[in-house]
Amino acid sequence: MRLARERGVTVLLDGQGGDEVLGGYYSYWPHYLRQLRQQKGSAAFWRGTWDAVRVGGQPTIDVLYQHAPSSCPGDCSRPCVR
Repeated sequence: MRLARERGVTVLLDGQGGDEVLGGYYSYWPHYLRQLRQQKGSAAFWRGTWDAVRVGGQPTIDVLYQHAPSSCPGDCSRPCVR
């Protein structure tokens, strides 16, 4: 982007919007939480889950519920998020 600015480009379409950077798509949450659990443990997973639900509301709960077996720690025979 710096090079574009130096060359006087006023419009640049690059796909680095807020949705991509800030995880604005609901479908990103299960993957983010799975990675968080793997890298930082269960406490970070549950904090992240709480934050996701607090920010995203019911649509986030629905997505997490659909992905619960692949993203929750512990006993996944029943949904972790509901």
